[in-house]
Parts: sequence; structure tokens; C-alpha cells
Amino acid sequence: MLSVNDLSMQFGSSVLFSRVDLQFTPGNCYGIIGANGAGKSTFIKILSGELEPTGGSVTLDAKQRMSVLKQNQSLYDDYPVLDTVIMGNQRLYDCGKEKDAIYDKPDFSDEDGIRAAELEEEFAELGGWEAESDAGRILQGLGVDTALHQSLMREIDPRLKVKVLLAQALFGHPDVILLDELGTRAEVEAVTENLHAGVPAIATAHCRNIDEALSRPAIRLALTRRVFEKVVFLQGRDAPGNIAAIMGVEEIEAHRRTRRDTRRHLHGDFSGDAAASSTGSVGENDPVAFRS
Repeated sequence: MLSVNDLSMQFGSSVLFSRVDLQFTPGNCYGIIGANGAGKSTFIKILSGELEPTGGSVTLDAKQRMSVLKQNQSLYDDYPVLDTVIMGNQRLYDCGKEKDAIYDKPDFSDEDGIRAAELEEEFAELGGWEAESDAGRILQGLGVDTALHQSLMREIDPRLKVKVLLAQALFGHPDVILLDELGTRAEVEAVTENLHAGVPAIATAHCRNIDEALSRPAIRLALTRRVFEKVVFLQGRDAPGNIAAIMGVEEIEAHRRTRRDTRRHLHGDFSGDAAASSTGSVGENDPVAFRS
């Protein structure tokens, strides 16, 4: 479990988060939704340990592995595409490289043999023998052709780099996945296909409110496919605590139906039903009673 306890974050006199308590539990996937500047990326960086909060703590259960969608597209320019994906489990990658380096030594000693045996056992436990096929499968699912799998990252189209980095985040059965700016249907499909049961995923989306979120095909798909099972709304720096609400998919749908029925009763308005079905109708200024 990933827990956020009494979290606060401020930059100078500007308070971004104040005394936030959240638990990201196994079996749930979370969407972090808010307008530009609401603190989505900052929140993800705090969860990943890239940024230290001003106060409070983030705790991940011992022995669990967190995977983060990298944003720096040039970070792996000197590595082949397939290696870049396998680096999603850095220990597995390092284990394989150390093992290969020992076997390549011209003066292989008894100590080397003992160390190689230890690495072989760890490599197998980490799924090393299936690593290349698993990485290749994820890449193909994202539309990265097999002809490119041995190419250096610097040699491929920047749009494909984004897909490779997403494949890296999904690789190797992580216990928690952090995805900043999950924005396309292809990305949602990839997460759906590669997210293993019970693994919490936390993804951000740039939307001012639930109306805007549900008007986007990728986010509607994320809700439909249960990539987002709970949605955390960030309401911006000026709001106390910043966390406006935590809503489940069922709550979003129930609130949408309530708004639709109220509109029918008050205005005899049936014309918006189709739009409401596809875009939702929880407005930016609606009262929220879904705190958890």
C-alpha cells in the first residue's frame, strides 16, 4: 500500500498542499485530475520521491517496487529500445549485465563462478529469461515495430520515445505505477492490457473539472476500462488542502444521473441526455460529498 500522511507542500509563501491524508490501496487505480498549475505533476514527484514535501510523509510497503513514467525523453538516448524498457526493473537489468560481464571475462575464476551462480538464481526469480519477450510484447502493443527494438533511442521518432517510456513504466510487474499525463487512447489501452490485477496505478490528466475530463475520449475510456477506478480532484493552490474530492466511478455516474434528473424535473430538458451520457455533468462548482 502507498500512503500519504499529513502531507504539506509549499513554494515560498505559496501553499500547494496542506495536511493531505490519502491511501492508495491495492485493487484500485486512481486518476489525479486538475487544471494547469493545480499540482498534479508535483504530487506525482512527491509520491515517487523525486521531490521532498515541506511536511508529512509518503510510505510504500517494504519490498514493493514503484514504477514511474519518465518525462525526460533524452535520458536513454545511448541505449537500445529493448534495454530501455527492461530498465523499468533496474535490478533485473543490472543483474543481467553483471552476469554477462562475468561470463565474458577471459580469466573466469572460482569466485566468478560462485557470483555468476548467485546472479543466475536472482535473474530467474526476477523473470529475466522472459524479460525480452515481455518487453517486446508491450512495445508491439503500443505500436513500436519489432524492427526498431534494437535501435538506439536517439534514432527513433520522439513520438515513439514516449511509447517506449510508457512500456518501461509498465514492464516487470511493478507493485505501484505512477503515470504523469496519461493522455491518449493508445496509452490507456496499453495500461489496460499490461496492468496486473491488484496493482494500483496513479495517473494524472489535465482537466479543470469532471465535465472536461469526461469529454475526453481517453479519460472516458480509462473510466470504462477501470484504469481509473477512483478520481482525485485537485482544485488548485488557493483551495484549502487542495484535494477537492475523491470519487469512485459509481459515484461519478450516480451524480451525473442526479443532475440529469434534476434538469428534467426543473426545466423539462431532455435534450442534454445524449451529451450527459458521454461527457458527464458534475460541474466545477457543484457541492462535493464524496470525501474518503
